[in-house]
Amino acid sequence: MSNLKICNRCVLNENYPGVKISDSQKCSCCTDMFGDTYKNYRAAFKNYQEFKKGIKNFTGKHYALLMLSGGKDSTYLLNELVNKYGINVLGFSVKHPFESEVALNNINSLIQKIPFEHIHLSLNTKVYKKIMQKVFSLKRDDIFSERLPCTVCGYITEIAGVTMAYMHKIPYVVYANDPLQILNTDYNIKKDLENMIKICGKADVYSLFGKDIIDEIIRAEEDELPTIVTPYVAMMDSYNENEIIEKLKAENLYRGDSVQTYCSLVPLLNYYSFSKYNSYFFGHQLAQEVRQGNTDRDFALSYMEMYRKIIMEIAIKEDITEDDMKFIRTVLEKKYGKDNKEKIEYECKSIVNMRNVANALQLNISTNS
Repeated sequence: MSNLKICNRCVLNENYPGVKISDSQKCSCCTDMFGDTYKNYRAAFKNYQEFKKGIKNFTGKHYALLMLSGGKDSTYLLNELVNKYGINVLGFSVKHPFESEVALNNINSLIQKIPFEHIHLSLNTKVYKKIMQKVFSLKRDDIFSERLPCTVCGYITEIAGVTMAYMHKIPYVVYANDPLQILNTDYNIKKDLENMIKICGKADVYSLFGKDIIDEIIRAEEDELPTIVTPYVAMMDSYNENEIIEKLKAENLYRGDSVQTYCSLVPLLNYYSFSKYNSYFFGHQLAQEVRQGNTDRDFALSYMEMYRKIIMEIAIKEDITEDDMKFIRTVLEKKYGKDNKEKIEYECKSIVNMRNVANALQLNISTNS
């Protein structure tokens, strides 16, 4: 990465798809802070205001379908919507082969503790794996995105949630994206479904969701479809991650942390980003942390280099040595602090398991990919 042009304000380099570095060494994301970021914020704010206004006049069964992942943000949002605002929420989760056990346990615990209906949709595992295998295997020039496998999995979840809300006549689908994910909140179900079909093929999309409902969504007018709401993005100035975790754990509603509730695909997603784009999978989020002054820029750059070594030189190996494990732990200790032993060990296991996840998708991984 030392030969790349790197933004001197954040950490993004010219290898990230869509990122340009100017002569003044500023990336296009830093110089266009009032572009997509502001556009997404305004859309999120508008939808959230309409969501709040409509609550008291709603006469149907469920006012909102909440995308419930078992992570801290969707858990906190569920508790707020149900117990603070008295909204009748349909919780919705999507089962897939790489779901976090910690997240799944959190969801099952919430079902016992909070009065809400919940649907845990099981996808056709064979079709899901076929789609993910295809996406991971696409060449760099086929689809220009360092986050493509995650994006496609996000499309799957979005389409599943919106179609469920549409069938149940639920006016809103609520996502718990935190403000750092603002660039990933430009949801448009018709456009995203079109992209999904373009990438994966209509036959696999039909197999996963059903032909009739997909064709109905394609034919529907925009105002006939549920509106997607992202409250945390709309309220970005008041979002406080530490406060959310503290309140949830005080009420025994949440276990683990953000690392432990990630799906087991994360190391492989990083492999995809590094091998095809020489880019860190969480690069945009880390860049935003640097811009906000929450993470030191020099540390962020150093960490990305060390994590690249972990994924591209250690995790791909069939036999990982004790020295390898020591290096992984040292890097993670620098990021999380030595006291976060449970988080560090969880991520270590996830990294070491990368080859097994790749094998489950019948993917060949190597330094030459």
